[in-house]
Amino acid sequence: MKIGICNDHAGVDYKNRLSEYLTGKGYEIVNFGTDSTERFNYPVSGEAVANAEQAGFNSEYFDKEKYEDFKGFTNY
Repeated sequence: MKIGICNDHAGVDYKNRLSEYLTGKGYEIVNFGTDSTERFNYPVSGEAVANAEQAGFNSEYFDKEKYEDFKGFTNY
């Protein structure tokens, strides 16, 4: 099962720990957050993960190009 997660610049360490825990439980993690501590616009990644979840992570229905230009989108 895929689980989408996202974070802002203040949540990088927590996201990494959560990702490691969920991966250990057998989940596939899709990272819509940032891996940087530079300021980051969290609502953009929140919208991206919500739309991907709603589309079932099916790229046919998820408009990935809408999010490709923002600097945090690291893994989809």
